[in-house]
Amino acid sequence: VVGFVLPSAETDLCIPNSGSGWLGSIVYLGMMVGAFFWGGLADKVGRKQSLLICMSVNGFFAFLSSFVQGYGFFLFCRLLSGFGIGGAIPTVFSYFAEVLAREKRGEHLSWLCMFWMIGGIYASAMAWAIIPHYGWSFSMGSAYQFHSWR
Repeated sequence: VVGFVLPSAETDLCIPNSGSGWLGSIVYLGMMVGAFFWGGLADKVGRKQSLLICMSVNGFFAFLSSFVQGYGFFLFCRLLSGFGIGGAIPTVFSYFAEVLAREKRGEHLSWLCMFWMIGGIYASAMAWAIIPHYGWSFSMGSAYQFHSWR
């Protein structure tokens, strides 16, 4: 989805070419740190609790980033959203594997990976359908603009 959002976000946030690379990579930086942090925490406090917290972090900062108007705070929100995503990925696979019967574990983990990719394709299709219609937007005064890429 990031590939679909980048051109519209660059235009809307008035980002120079030198700063546009951070839009795509900041989430992955957060994911890298988040996977390390949440993976260790999940072993200490429990996978379910850790998964609930990291998904809440991701959801909150992803939601907040859709309303942010400045480039720096947008990057900060995307970094923390990536931090939550990074915790969900290793935690969900190990948590799911714990509750599966040993003889079906490989098959069901493969299904989980497949549907993860189907979700990614679905999200990309929705981005492709929604974002080109950049004409719809709303504003609250002159300071706040909300366009379709958000």
